[in-house]
Amino acid sequence: MTGPSPAGAEGAAAEFLTSLLTVEPPLAQAASLPSHQIRLTALSLLPAIARAMPNTPGPDTAPAVIRADAERALKAVLAANKSITAAYPDLLAILLDEMLGLGPLEVLRRDPAVTDILVNKFDEVYVERNGRLEPAEVAFINDDHFMALVHRLIGRAGRRVDQASPIADALLPDGSRLNVILPPLSVNGPSLSLRRHATHNLSLPQLVAAGSVPQRAAALLILAIRGRLNILLTGGAGAGKTTLLNAMSAYIAPGERIVTVEDVAELQMRQRHVVRLQTRPANLEGTGEITLRDLVRQTLRMRSDRVIVGEVRGPEAWDMLTAMNTGAQGSLGTLHANQPVDAILRLEGLVALANPSLGLRAIRSNLASALDLVVHVARFADGVRRITDIDEVGAVDDEGVTLRPIYRYRGGRAGVSTAGGQDEFFELSDRLRRAAATLGLDDLLTAFSSQRSA
Repeated sequence: MTGPSPAGAEGAAAEFLTSLLTVEPPLAQAASLPSHQIRLTALSLLPAIARAMPNTPGPDTAPAVIRADAERALKAVLAANKSITAAYPDLLAILLDEMLGLGPLEVLRRDPAVTDILVNKFDEVYVERNGRLEPAEVAFINDDHFMALVHRLIGRAGRRVDQASPIADALLPDGSRLNVILPPLSVNGPSLSLRRHATHNLSLPQLVAAGSVPQRAAALLILAIRGRLNILLTGGAGAGKTTLLNAMSAYIAPGERIVTVEDVAELQMRQRHVVRLQTRPANLEGTGEITLRDLVRQTLRMRSDRVIVGEVRGPEAWDMLTAMNTGAQGSLGTLHANQPVDAILRLEGLVALANPSLGLRAIRSNLASALDLVVHVARFADGVRRITDIDEVGAVDDEGVTLRPIYRYRGGRAGVSTAGGQDEFFELSDRLRRAAATLGLDDLLTAFSSQRSA
């Protein structure tokens, strides 16, 4: 079974219309229709509208042309169904959403407060709005309707999803990140997760103003970036690792050569000298795959000043540490972990998978030599995302890699609410003080006295 051929947002409309010919909901006859019934009606009209469109949409067809053709075709079709003519504006909006947008999900994508759209099955949709999950008042007609959208979105990104490859990740044209899982892996039916792309990157001052980053912690992060420290950002899914990484990267000097490596390209560097690398899945014959490890290895041959790995989750961990240890100082990466010490242990495991013959002591020595800071972010149940830990990576002792705390935040109800939380800062190490002095950033040091603050 082959996946859809890659096409543009507009050009995919023709394939989408064809795929919907199998969706045959009953035609409503009332002039005043409930919203769900209007969608049923619109879908039932799609075969006739596809035949009535004067031009078949192609890869280069402009959305304005598709809109104009759809309007004319819909008017022609309604001429034979006068009982629903009054619903023309609603029918047209739904048809355009189905042809060019996200179908029933388009109204959610237009809501600026929605950050995640989660489809558990065709008639069960949730959103994250203002940091909290809630059910959405939208649904697909059936699995065929849902899968028509899935194939269009995945095909537009040049990827495929089918029974042979039931998992797919893709980046939409607006920067949103898409994940799809099909049965039998997804037991209740096809599942979709869409992480919306922010309309603009949050800056570090904005994160400070929002309460996500304490002002003194922000000063330390700026020092770490300008001092070319190697930094690992950790946290759970949706905690804000990528948002923080993007904000921190703004302080990289404009003359440096940055190479980013990701499964799905979503990092947004503000510098001009940036090379963006993205993995490639295997083709239908099972060949041609380019992994994250392949790309991280390539950065060692690309004269990179800094390497930024979007998410470390496999054997590429060893290659990232190698880059940090062999000239790419000031590199960054993200890793899923519940706390900094867990991140170190997870890195040890990933490196061991990449190099089974490498002893634990050697792994820990390489890790301690490569990493300078671990910055941990967390998402609380009340929707707040913020930095909770900044640790300096120290030497290796009998128990493993040591972490020296620089900053701690403890919420009033750990992991649940930020109410009543307290900031606690610790004395900076001599290494960080020397880095600040070398860079002429002594003023930042005043932010970190031995006095602890609440």
